[in-house]
This record gives sequence, structure tokens and C-alpha cells, in this order.
Amino acid sequence: MKRLISLRDRDIDKPFDMRSEFARGTGPMIWSLTNHTVELARTVVDLSAADRMVVALPLIRLCMENAMTAAWLLISPRAVDATVHEGMCQRRAAIRDLLDQGIEGFDADSMAAAESAVGEFAQGKSPEGQHIDRRFKAMKGGAKMYVSYRVASSLSHAGMTLGDFYLEEVPVSLAAPAGLAFMPNKKMDSHEAWVGTAASMLVVAMTACDRTDSKRSQKNQLVKAAATLQIDTDFQLVDPPSVV
Repeated sequence: MKRLISLRDRDIDKPFDMRSEFARGTGPMIWSLTNHTVELARTVVDLSAADRMVVALPLIRLCMENAMTAAWLLISPRAVDATVHEGMCQRRAAIRDLLDQGIEGFDADSMAAAESAVGEFAQGKSPEGQHIDRRFKAMKGGAKMYVSYRVASSLSHAGMTLGDFYLEEVPVSLAAPAGLAFMPNKKMDSHEAWVGTAASMLVVAMTACDRTDSKRSQKNQLVKAAATLQIDTDFQLVDPPSVV
């Protein structure tokens, strides 16, 4: 991952000449999601070196979400409208919550403007825009990746899996009346596999971004990285739209 991060750093201050068809559409969001994936990867590298992969897992989960969304934005014709519509829906929900709590600076006009924005982009509504699982599964190979995403999710939220992680079953005793021992420094057995997942998602995101670049300045390095990690970056939809 360090080489991929260095590749991004090498070019980050250079002008990014985005292809016009992406500059007016999904390109800016692809760039932002890729940038965030790189920043997340920096911390994943540090946590991996400290053998704290369980702490890194929520970041890897977000890398997966960013990368798969970037790939979907690259190849899905309706992605811009779907993304904007969902963003407007989320904004409307936030304003509703703020109004319910009586937060200053928001009023009925704020809500009316949010409702208007949702209506303006209503034609863009799609399951892929609303639900991350549908976004993954809309792409070839995405269903398999979603399984890993679900596993990462189980250790990214306050639930049974995370609660169990730091506990170990032991014989019942005075010292362990519940038959459980506390394991504050518990390590993950699948450390290397998750490092590989993070690296793969970094390649996916950076490849999506590179394909919006008119110069394709990182193409050769990314092709080599994909081959090394044995991942397919020929992004395709499961059900491509019909050509009329």
C-alpha cells in the first residue's frame, strides 16, 4: 500500500486534467472518494504495523465503500442523478431532525427548500443510490466483495461480534464467574487478508480515478498492482443498460 500511496502523493500537486465527460458528471466525486481512500489507507498502514487490525477494520470497510462506489460511478450512466438524489434525501432527513430538536438556524423555509431539492432530482432515485448492498451487487464481482464488507461491518458497530471479540471463554472460577476472560490486546487472525483487502480497494479506487484522467498518468503502475494482487479492474455492470 505504501507504494500506491506514494504514487498518489507524487501526482497530487500536479494539475488533474479530467476528461470532459467525467468533469461534468461523476468525475469530481470519484476524485474525492479516491482521495479519501488514500487518506484512510495511510492510517491502515500504521495500524497494521502496530498489529491493531481490529481497530483498522472500520477504516478498511470505508475504503471498500469508497472504492466500490467510485467504480460504480465510473461505469453507471445514472450514477450522478442517483447520488445527488440520495444526498438530497439525507439532507432533508438531517434538517427534519434539526427542526425536531429546535436547533437555531433552521425553519420551515429550510425544510421547504430541502423538499424542493429532493423533488428536483426525483427522477434519479435508484436502489443503487440508496443502498450500498445494491451498489456492490450491481457490479460484476461485487456480490462476493459485499460478503467481506458485511464481515467488516460486524466489527465496525457496537454489536455482539465486537462485544465478543475482546472476550475469551475459560473455565468458570472465582476469578472468572461468567466463564469469560477479558482480552484487551486481542489480535485478529486474519490480519494479512484484511491488509490485502485494503490494498485491493486502494487499487480499485485509484484505477477508477485514473480512468477519468485524460493523461492516464498512473495506468501502468496500477495495471501492475492489479496483476500482483490478482484483482479484476475491468469494471462492468451485471445488467448493463440497453442501448436504444
